[in-house]
Amino acid sequence: MSQLTEKKLKPNAVLDSGQVRQFVLPDGKTRITQITTFCPDVIGPGPTNLYLIDDDALILLDTGIPTQLAKDFFYVWRNQPMPPDVQKLRPDHSEQEFVEGLEIAGYSPRDIDLLVISHGHLDHFLMGDTIVNMGNPRVAAHVVDTPDICNPWGLIHMWLSRHHILPATGMPGTANVRDRAMEYLGKKSVTESLHFSLQVDVPIIRD
Repeated sequence: MSQLTEKKLKPNAVLDSGQVRQFVLPDGKTRITQITTFCPDVIGPGPTNLYLIDDDALILLDTGIPTQLAKDFFYVWRNQPMPPDVQKLRPDHSEQEFVEGLEIAGYSPRDIDLLVISHGHLDHFLMGDTIVNMGNPRVAAHVVDTPDICNPWGLIHMWLSRHHILPATGMPGTANVRDRAMEYLGKKSVTESLHFSLQVDVPIIRD
C-alpha cells in the first residue's frame, strides 16, 4: 500500500523561513509543496506557510506578506524597535523566498493556475498582488473575507479600528496611531508603491 512520502528540498534559513518541503500523496500523482516565507514572530504571527498543490491544475494556497510591508506594519507604523536581523532583510526577501521555493520544486510563477486565499488575515493575502503580476492565476476566496481582501484600504481600516485591542492579543500598544497613519500615507511614493488589496475572480460561497 502506498504511503505519503516527504522530501526536504531546502532547510529553514534566517528567522525560521525559507524552508521548502514536498509531499507526494499515496496516489503517486498529487504533489504538495510547502514554502515558508518570512513574517515576524513575537510582534507578528510568525513565518507563513504557502502550499502549492499539483494535481489536475496547479493551485497555490495563500501568499504570505511582502517583507517591506511586514517591516512597516509591525515595526515602523507601530513605532516599535526593529531587531537587527529583521532590519537587514532585503525589502523583497519574502518574495525571493517564494520564487526560490518554486524553482527548487520545479515550477515558476507562470505555472500557477489558481490562487486560493484561505482567510482574510494580512499574512495570507498581501503578497497576492505581487504573485498575480508574476503570472496570471485566477484568485479564489470566501465572500466573508472579500471585504478585507478586496478593499485597497482594508489594512489601514483594520489598523486604525483595532489598534486599541491589539495589546489583548499580546502585541505592544501604540500611541498616536492616527497621526502615524496620516504621516505614513502622506508620503506619495509610499501610497503608490504599496498594494493592499487583491481582486477576487472566483467567490466561494459554501462553508
